[in-house]
Amino acid sequence: PSSTSSPAPSSTTSPAPSNTTSPAPSSITSPAQSSTSSPAPSSTTSPTPSSITSPAPSNTTSPAPSSTSSPAPSSTTSPAPSSTTSPAPSSTTSPAPSSTTSPAPSSTTSPAPSSTTSPAPSSTTSPAPSSTTSPAPSSTTSPAPSSTTSPAPSNTTSPTPSNTTSPTPSSITTPAPSSITSPAPSGTTK
Repeated sequence: PSSTSSPAPSSTTSPAPSNTTSPAPSSITSPAQSSTSSPAPSSTTSPTPSSITSPAPSNTTSPAPSSTSSPAPSSTTSPAPSSTTSPAPSSTTSPAPSSTTSPAPSSTTSPAPSSTTSPAPSSTTSPAPSSTTSPAPSSTTSPAPSSTTSPAPSNTTSPTPSNTTSPTPSSITTPAPSSITSPAPSGTTK
């Protein structure tokens, strides 16, 4: 009957209600988002609609009370019509009264609420953050920096410096004449 809530009433929240936060919160794109329609939405025509005369009478509360949302929504025409008196009398209360809340009520927060940060939140710095200097940063001088003089720098005089007269100086007439540079000439660095 019209006043009887069919086994799937219209005002009841289904097992996956629209306001319930799914395990993946609403701000995160997850497999089950809040905007997803549950398997049995309220506008779906179910096998047991309210306008069909069914064996369940008009005043009788069906096993699924009117406040509970069931898989079969209110706009669906079901095998149990409104004007027929069913074997269950009008004053009888069914095992599931109208005030019963379904197992997943609309106000229940799922295990992973929308305010929960994931294990790697966006504000967390990774193990090697951008401000960290690497083991060899750009400002560090390498083991042989450019300002260090090498073991034989350009300003160092060799063992036979330019001011030293070689064993055969240029002013002495020797078998090696003055115009010939000695084995270690004065201008050469070793």
